[in-house]
This record gives sequence, C-alpha cells and structure tokens, in this order.
Amino acid sequence: MSRFSFILVLMLLLLATACRQVHKESGLTGTIEGLVTDSVTKEPIVGASVIVKGTQMGTIADPEGHFTITNVPPGKYALEFLAVGYGRVEERGVKVKAGQTRFVKIALPQRAYDIWKVIECNRPPLAL
Repeated sequence: MSRFSFILVLMLLLLATACRQVHKESGLTGTIEGLVTDSVTKEPIVGASVIVKGTQMGTIADPEGHFTITNVPPGKYALEFLAVGYGRVEERGVKVKAGQTRFVKIALPQRAYDIWKVIECNRPPLAL
C-alpha cells in the first residue's frame, strides 16, 4: 500500500468517526429511560434486562432499578422486560423523538418456579 493510500484511508476513518460523533450530539437520536419494579412489593428490580425489540439495543437495570438506553433513532418501539423470578412484560408503542428522553415505568409480576421435583425410579438402591 502506498503512503498516499494509507494516509487517505486514515483520513477517511477519522472523518467517519467525527461524523458519527456529530450525529450523536446533534439531537438526531433520542433516549429511553425508566424504572423497573416488582408489581407486588414496588421494590426496584436489580439487573432486569431491557431490550428494544427489533434492534441490537438494550441494557440492564442498575441497583435502583433505573435504566438508560441512549442513541435511539426516532420511531415507535416495543420494549421487552425480563428478570429472573419475574414474568416477561412487553411495552408496545414507545415513541422516541429526536433530542428528547422518553420515560417508561414498568412493574414486573412475580413468578414462582418449582425447582424441587421428586423423580421416582424403579431401580434397586446403589451399593456403596
């Protein structure tokens, strides 16, 4: 690769990076913020997953149950909320506008899991 080609490629990469940063800061995207709580106790749910369906965007709720997803292109989205020990909830029609923050508060229903099961086998006991 010639020196000129190398410099040209390097400058194009720098320009692309600068354009991306300007795009982020110019208000062409929005933000989704929110709170995930337990529907019974109203306590925050730490580590709840928040997914913007149909995209590669998502995050996890912090210790206070808050979450933030930045750089969301304007449009209407469905958010999916998941957490261990809770039912899955989908919030549809979340509108994101450029340069604005949309707040979503969601309460997840508790879900009991039966992890203890007895399995009966017709085998003789093992000799030790």
